[in-house]
Amino acid sequence: MRLTQRQQRAIKDAAAETFDPDAKVILFGPRLDDQKRGGDIDLLVKCPFPVANAGMAAALMAAKIQI
Repeated sequence: MRLTQRQQRAIKDAAAETFDPDAKVILFGPRLDDQKRGGDIDLLVKCPFPVANAGMAAALMAAKIQI
């Protein structure tokens, strides 16, 4: 996985703050391959409950993890 410890912590903290402390964050896409370079960070956030405005919550989380 090509994410620094700082990036991992920022993503986990943002998901907990934006969605729920029990939210699970799953990384997928090119960042999983250590042999590749570049690429965006693709995340799936799984919540223990339905999110009323998922698009707004996703945008808010994205803004929080701009590091």
